[in-house]
Amino acid sequence: MMVTGGGHHSPHPNQLTKECQAKLVRKTMITQGCMDWKHFRRVIVSGQPVPKGRPRFSKRGRYVKLYTPEKTVTYERRVALSCPNRPTDLPVRVEMSVIFKRPQRLNRKKDPDGLIPHTGKPDLDNVIKSILDGMNGRTYKDDSQVCSFGECAKYYSEKDGKPRVEVDIFILQQPTTKGK
Repeated sequence: MMVTGGGHHSPHPNQLTKECQAKLVRKTMITQGCMDWKHFRRVIVSGQPVPKGRPRFSKRGRYVKLYTPEKTVTYERRVALSCPNRPTDLPVRVEMSVIFKRPQRLNRKKDPDGLIPHTGKPDLDNVIKSILDGMNGRTYKDDSQVCSFGECAKYYSEKDGKPRVEVDIFILQQPTTKGK
C-alpha cells in the first residue's frame, strides 16, 4: 500500500480496476520528506519467491571454490527476465509485496479471500536480496543505487491468487533549472 498526498491509503494494486490502475500510473509523483520520487517501473515476478541462499564452499585439492546455490541463481535469472533491460543510473527507491502460495490450512470458507500476512520462513530480507540482485544491471546499473525502501511486506496469496513478487521502482526526481 502506498500513502498518497492526502494521508489516506489506496487499496492494494490487485484490488484496483483497470481505470484506477491507469489513474495511479498517471499520478507518478510520491513525496517522502523533502525528496520527490517519480514512479519509474512496476515489475511482477511470477512464481513462488525464493530467498537468497547462503554462499557455499567446495574444496578440490588445495583450492576452495565459493559458489551461489543453483536455486538462487535460477530465481535471480527469472527476476532478470521479468525486467526490461533499460537500467537507470539515478538513485532508486523500492517498494515490494512478496506473495507466497497460500497453504491449504488457510483455504477454509471462514478464512479471508484477500492477502494474509505471512509471518513464517523465509525471512523477508533474504527474499528482497534475491530480487534486488536479479534486477541488478536491468532495472538499475547497480543495487548500490537503492537508497530508500518504502513498504516491503510478505503475504500469502488471495484464495484464487498466484504466488508472485510485485516491485515498484521509483527514481529521484531531478530538479529542473529555470532560466536557460
